[in-house]
Amino acid sequence: MLQDRLMPPCRDCKKEWTFTVLEQALQIERNQENDPSRCPECRDKRKARRDRGEVQGRNGRHDQTFYQATCAGCGGPAKLPFKPRNDRPVYCQDCHRRNRMAG
Repeated sequence: MLQDRLMPPCRDCKKEWTFTVLEQALQIERNQENDPSRCPECRDKRKARRDRGEVQGRNGRHDQTFYQATCAGCGGPAKLPFKPRNDRPVYCQDCHRRNRMAG
């Protein structure tokens, strides 16, 4: 049987908060296994920021810098989330996937 639970401090505002029976029922209905780490107010603020485009994705990362390089496998363009070095080959997404499946 569900009952209201006092939760640890919110990861954003650091206030303790109550995880209500209604919130728990919604969590079960949505098949969410982990308890939320933010209070309802902070979750609402975060959702509003995400809707305005201030927060990207689940991890909160903003636009990531990508680098262009030539793929060592096919010679085509490779878009990389890291700065390539000359001492190691880089691969495009398709060649990387093929190499992982082969070996």
